[in-house]
Amino acid sequence: MKNLIRIATILILFQGCYVQKNIKTGKIKINNSFEKFDGDKIYSEIKRNSSDTIYMYYRPDSFTIIDKDGNRLIEYHKFLGDKFGYFGYDYSKDPLIGIFREFYSNKNIETKGIYCWFGFKMGKWYTFSQEGNLLSVEDFDDGYNFNADKVFLYCKKNNIPLEKGGYFKTFYPYKTKIRKFKSDTKNYWIIDYPDYEKQMDITIQIDALDGNILKRSEKPFYIGE
Repeated sequence: MKNLIRIATILILFQGCYVQKNIKTGKIKINNSFEKFDGDKIYSEIKRNSSDTIYMYYRPDSFTIIDKDGNRLIEYHKFLGDKFGYFGYDYSKDPLIGIFREFYSNKNIETKGIYCWFGFKMGKWYTFSQEGNLLSVEDFDDGYNFNADKVFLYCKKNNIPLEKGGYFKTFYPYKTKIRKFKSDTKNYWIIDYPDYEKQMDITIQIDALDGNILKRSEKPFYIGE
């Protein structure tokens, strides 16, 4: 079992170096403009701006666009029950940073905002009425001067892997996790990531205001028998 883990570690190191070079962050922008769901228009725009082959799949309860390697660029689903609008994510410009959109049954936009694959919201999120009027704006970067783009830059400078998905995600349990915490006294980031050379799981706590390292700890991988 230990030999198998060592082999997997070597392969993951190779894959991680390759994927890290292809990650783009800080490029996703949205505003408070009105939108309407139109699958054909979405597909046409991506096809026009992409040099690779892409595929679109329409189903009664979903709409999906994938690239030639099978990666989901855009995926929308219909709500189950009484709510008939679409909701989903657009990762066509960045594998880590996408745009979440939710539409009413009349296909008018209800909510939209920038969402990170690691599980947190970024920037300003907009909510609209069914008639298309802007109702509210919430800024999820408020209190985070050391924002997500700076966290990703820190990860790149320190060789912390940012890849997502893939075979090794399920084959090998250790992968990077990034979380943000907001409290009455201090906001901070938590980065958990694997150091395959040391066979250690590293945890770093970063001050969300100035980027100072508040705490760093490590524990060995659980290898098993």
